[in-house]
Amino acid sequence: MSPAEASYFSSTPVLSPLRSAAAAAGKRKSRPRSSTKEYPSLLSRSFDYNLLRRLRALDPPSVSFAWLARAVHLLAATQADAVAVVENSASSDVDKYSSSLTWYMDASVEALDVCNSVSSDIESFMRGRLLVRFATRILISGSHSPEDLRRARDCIVDAGECLGGRSEKERRRRRRGWGTSSSVLEEASEAGNVVGRVLYAVQAVTALVLGVVLAVVEGSAAATPVPIPGEYLSCFSWAAEFNRLQSAVLGQIRRRLAGDKRVVVDEIEALNDRLRSVSDVIGREDDKDAATKTESNLRGCVRELERATEEMSDGLDDLLNGVNGFFRLLLSTRSVLLDQIREEC
Repeated sequence: MSPAEASYFSSTPVLSPLRSAAAAAGKRKSRPRSSTKEYPSLLSRSFDYNLLRRLRALDPPSVSFAWLARAVHLLAATQADAVAVVENSASSDVDKYSSSLTWYMDASVEALDVCNSVSSDIESFMRGRLLVRFATRILISGSHSPEDLRRARDCIVDAGECLGGRSEKERRRRRRGWGTSSSVLEEASEAGNVVGRVLYAVQAVTALVLGVVLAVVEGSAAATPVPIPGEYLSCFSWAAEFNRLQSAVLGQIRRRLAGDKRVVVDEIEALNDRLRSVSDVIGREDDKDAATKTESNLRGCVRELERATEEMSDGLDDLLNGVNGFFRLLLSTRSVLLDQIREEC
């Protein structure tokens, strides 16, 4: 976490952390909710305030693993805040948010599915990284014999396949779960529906962050979410910032996808450039001048390739950890909400 983020989180009102379903249920039974009628409203305002600050912390957006990882970590913090609001809501509110809970539970299934898909794509990038490192080791420690050059070239070709993203045929079209029905949005916009508003907010941010991550790693903007409708902007203090951020980051992605690219993330583009440079230096196996070109140019190209690989690694590892952590958090959230539903029945 950067110093700026650390300062941000330390100055933000902290909501109660996510608890297991059993622990949460035990605490709910011992808390006299009737005496804390205003507490959920205070938590809701704190939630909106925190969400607005987090969205602003993502500005300016960039199509990079580092930015995506930061977005996923902020999404996880927002998810935990939402659970705190639900857990502290009065039992008499069940009629107000039962449909919101049902919608959220359905939509979260799609989010879990997207997490699995993104993790699979990231692991493909990691296989490509491993092949790049293997090629680098061959070129640094080898004798630059025709056999060494052939092995290194094969690794580079295979790495390019792993880093190249999905083909047009393989790209999935994920739309279920990203949209919101007009009835759900209308219900969430009601000032007194604390839980409905919070669940709508966290699902909107989930759709934005995971939709952008999916678009970046799979090279398709088909799964990106829709903005908050204009007639509802005044109902949510964070809505205008949400729409502005979404427009900015999706604009970057679509401009890059306008060409023939399958992967648009900064770090992989830089790594692919370095791979092409090394491949050009190595040349064809039957090129009689390959040895001369290798000796004169290869060392510098390999150093640049190593640097690009390490620059990709930090953000890639952080993104995978963030997605996997959010997946586990989402499972825990669903457990807490199911427990909440059972308790109120």
